[in-house]
Amino acid sequence: MARSGEFIGFPPGLLGPGPYRLPLLRNRKNWFALYKPPYLLARAHPWHAECPDLTLGIKSQLTRGKPELQRLGIKGVYFVSGPEYEVGGPAIFAKNKEASDHWRNALGSDQFTFSFWGLSTGTWDRVTRQCHLPVARHHRENRVVISRKTGKKSSTFFDELGKLPPYLLWRARARNPRLHQVRIHAAESGLPILGDDLYGLGRVDPATVEPTWARRALSRIRGLALFLREVHLPAQMKEKTPVAADLPRGFADFLRKTGLAIG
Repeated sequence: MARSGEFIGFPPGLLGPGPYRLPLLRNRKNWFALYKPPYLLARAHPWHAECPDLTLGIKSQLTRGKPELQRLGIKGVYFVSGPEYEVGGPAIFAKNKEASDHWRNALGSDQFTFSFWGLSTGTWDRVTRQCHLPVARHHRENRVVISRKTGKKSSTFFDELGKLPPYLLWRARARNPRLHQVRIHAAESGLPILGDDLYGLGRVDPATVEPTWARRALSRIRGLALFLREVHLPAQMKEKTPVAADLPRGFADFLRKTGLAIG
């Protein structure tokens, strides 16, 4: 994992029953990137109103004058971008309002690129796939739909990283992915994500998987087999490398056991 070597800690009760110690992936004068685990919010969202979020957790510790944050030069926290609740990966925050406005404008101008890794079953019938279907939030349920009438323009580009039938490992790239965009575009492109109950295949029962080694490897994947691997930053940020994070242990173990692991 490309990281600063630092961590930000959260005491029990702030983000959940237990403590958290999250890797600080990048720390600069006006912004920082923190690893966000799956099933945790980067910022508050009405679909998960009861779930704690990193933005509030950091603000709470800033209010208390936590020495760790002072040492890291973090005096304010403003959410810029980060993966949705069910997906892990880098979350980017500005340290002041001016930087937040600047990076949010860059995000809206498609100057970022988000690179996800996903795992599906099926067959890959082309070198790359593109999905440009417009995405809209469902008017009653906590999910999105494809709607040419009310949907917003969305584009996702898929390419194959590896395959071991029936499993496919792929990368999805998007400039400013909307909520659940990659998930619904993957399903619409014939790449339903393992563990996705809303748009994909749902939870695969390991007992139905053969051979035994594949069954054991699959049982290590918890939840959604989708991960935000890298965030390529705007040129004005003057960063030579993208902000990257390691895959969750279960996902990485499955790729290693099945021989799908790459760099």
